Amino acid sequence: MRVIVNEPITTAADAGSIAHPDPAPIVNLAGEQDSGEQDSIETSPKPERVARGRSDLRTLKRGVLALLVLLVLAVCAIAQEILAPLLLALLLSLLLSPVVTFMERALRLPRVVGSLLVLVGVVAA
Repeated sequence: MRVIVNEPITTAADAGSIAHPDPAPIVNLAGEQDSGEQDSIETSPKPERVARGRSDLRTLKRGVLALLVLLVLAVCAIAQEILAPLLLALLLSLLLSPVVTFMERALRLPRVVGSLLVLVGVVAA
């Protein structure tokens, strides 16, 4: 079995003195013979393998995103019975708040009384 070992450059002076680095030394493990037919371990991944890994990761991310969107839509469909009244109440409170504020300032009514009068007026109409 062959192992390729890359030795790192330790200092800046060493980096400047090397014009063309030598190939990485080959180290034999367990006293085996050095032949070209044996397995070797390389330190850098092949470019086509990296590109394929990136596209696989993108595909996986898109699939997960699609599943999350479907999950959110399913939860909204199930929670429709609860969400519709809450959203309607929020919309009515935003629409009628200026009327209650006007009654509070102009007529000097407490906010609770003004809210009750506006609520009775909306329900009666």
